[in-house]
Amino acid sequence: MFKEEKANNCFAIISGNNNEFKLAWNSNTMKPIMKRMQANIYGIGIDQHFAIINLSEGCVELVLDLDYNFFDFEIYNNKVLVITELEIVALELTNYQSKQEYALPDIFENIEMANGMIKVWCLNCEEPVILLIE
Repeated sequence: MFKEEKANNCFAIISGNNNEFKLAWNSNTMKPIMKRMQANIYGIGIDQHFAIINLSEGCVELVLDLDYNFFDFEIYNNKVLVITELEIVALELTNYQSKQEYALPDIFENIEMANGMIKVWCLNCEEPVILLIE
């Protein structure tokens, strides 16, 4: 699913609905994070990669090479928020096309989403960063 790199030393197979995806990554200390986004559509991230797979159709909807290490992702207000250590990338949930990038002032620690507002706490920051995502 992600680019084959000579440094990859961890491997997995994701399967469902008679479809199969191969996954490779190079981090020995971290495991991929995989979450259901919609019926038979899953997001998966590890190292500096994030992908969206469709188990029903047997296709990869999106592969995103990240500038920073992947931490997690959340769905909020029809957006996919891909969280990395120093940036949050927002994608449209409906087509994954529109991409907005939000730089963080320091390493990501926590995110809170409520009442149309996204607060991001970072290391060495006294106040959260407020993201206004369109």
